[in-house]
Amino acid sequence: MLADRFLRSGKVRDLYELPDGRMLLVASDRISAFDVVLPSEIPDKGRVLTGLSRFWFAETAGLARNHLLGVDPVEVESGFVEALAARGLPAAEADRLRGGTDQLRGRIMLCRPAQVLPIEAVVRGYLDGSAWKAYQATGEICGVALPPGLRQGDRLPEPIFTPATKAPQGEHDLNIDFDTMVGHLERELGFDRALAGPLAEAVRERSLQLYRYGHDLAPTAAVKVPPFMPPLYGHRKLANFDVYSYPAAGSYALAAVAVLLAVALWLAWRESRSEIASETRMAG
Repeated sequence: MLADRFLRSGKVRDLYELPDGRMLLVASDRISAFDVVLPSEIPDKGRVLTGLSRFWFAETAGLARNHLLGVDPVEVESGFVEALAARGLPAAEADRLRGGTDQLRGRIMLCRPAQVLPIEAVVRGYLDGSAWKAYQATGEICGVALPPGLRQGDRLPEPIFTPATKAPQGEHDLNIDFDTMVGHLERELGFDRALAGPLAEAVRERSLQLYRYGHDLAPTAAVKVPPFMPPLYGHRKLANFDVYSYPAAGSYALAAVAVLLAVALWLAWRESRSEIASETRMAG
């Protein structure tokens, strides 16, 4: 890998630091469902995920700054080789490092470093998942009261901001209300209330803006926007990073099971019809 230092692996992406201080995100083909990394991989899933991220970053650039600086692996390679040459690596040896970036094409995002806010900024427009369970129990989601009589999968009267703590890998995020989010920012980042409160308000407003934009765009592509989680960072200015709106792996898994079941039932029905027709011909 053409990077100075490996930092960590997430559920899907690997993070490296380049010699000039920029970050390199590499999307693997690992698949994560319900906070669990599955043992098998999906070929080229990382390229699809990166393509979705790039699309949404470009679409929403007018609404929110983001961390994306580039996606060309040759740029990463050139920067790395030039940094090594500046440190005294002979030119001939530096040149031998070139040409090994094809496997990274479509997988990488070259990014500016940032301080991550330790929350998941979730916006929901439909009643499902953990929100449906909470609504059944209390009639609320993360402290937001909803009208009675809603059914699973119903569209909410208005999109709602339902933050969650950003749990370590292997653990589940915990849904929280807005006031708890403010306190969480105070504790985790060492902010006082005068700073944490306005920051939380800005995160909520920005998240709702981005959700509404995606929701208005989605019908043109026959897409139902899932719960939306724009991780945000603060480095003097608030910005969006990582992902915007894409179907969660768990949703893909459940949809795949439903499709396979439907296909199996259809094949069984067709086979039974064929056997009935065959028996009828034999009886005739």
